[in-house]
Amino acid sequence: AGAAGRSALQAVMLDKFGNYLVQRVIQCCRGQEREAVQQQLRACEAQLHGSAAGKHILGTLRREFGTGARSGGGHGARRSFGGGAGAAA
Repeated sequence: AGAAGRSALQAVMLDKFGNYLVQRVIQCCRGQEREAVQQQLRACEAQLHGSAAGKHILGTLRREFGTGARSGGGHGARRSFGGGAGAAA
């Protein structure tokens, strides 16, 4: 945990350069790590909406997981977890 009990992910997510790192983490992690990252970011959604850096992360979440944290929809074209119908071999 970082300053004031924040996780390392939370510590970099709103930084103008750190948000790029968080976007790459979203794209590259798999399995339980991927689920943990998604949960941590969804828990910080309000904070992410309040900054330009956060909006970039929310866009990556939408592309990778098929929904924005609260949009309830989305195209899901790049959803790659869970081995769904469109999973690449």
